[in-house]
Amino acid sequence: MSTAGALVEMLKLVEEHELGRCREALANAHAQARVVRRDAQRTARARLHTHVQALKQERRRALALASAELDTAHRQHRNRCDYALIQAGLKQLDTALVARWRDVTARHQWVESLMRTALARLPRVRWEISHPPEWPQREQSELDTRLAPQLGVAPVLRAEPGISAGLRVRAGTALLDGTLEGLLADRAMIEALMLAELAKQDSLPQ
Repeated sequence: MSTAGALVEMLKLVEEHELGRCREALANAHAQARVVRRDAQRTARARLHTHVQALKQERRRALALASAELDTAHRQHRNRCDYALIQAGLKQLDTALVARWRDVTARHQWVESLMRTALARLPRVRWEISHPPEWPQREQSELDTRLAPQLGVAPVLRAEPGISAGLRVRAGTALLDGTLEGLLADRAMIEALMLAELAKQDSLPQ
């Protein structure tokens, strides 16, 4: 083989060697690229999962906050409605009791009930009975005649402008207040009873 031919063969060998190294380097590069791509995808999925979980948690917090705000608004609205109903109920109760006192039959029942309670609870001494100024004299006389034998002494009947309905009985230091003003004096208790009644009505099947 001539020197030129040998040189050509050597160049071919060098070229094939370099070509092989290039193929190997390219294969390694592809392999590394696949690893990098896999790692990038895995990292991206992990980040996406974390982000989605954070969004879900934020949504749950937002829903919980909205629900709490809605409950508070509903409760405030309900309280305002209950208060309005109670105030209207108190006015109606006041009006109804005055109307009851002005009705002869109902007034008689009111006085009878109060006297039974008074005779059962109060000492038998001279009673002082306060009443509305417009209470008929005939009914006053009837009560005086009825009580005198049971008390051993006639009661003292006294008209009081501040009383619009009912009677207030005082026996020494004991007091039985059956007036409209006395019955409605404990507004807190009456409002509590009305609230309980409203709650009871709400619990009934519609």
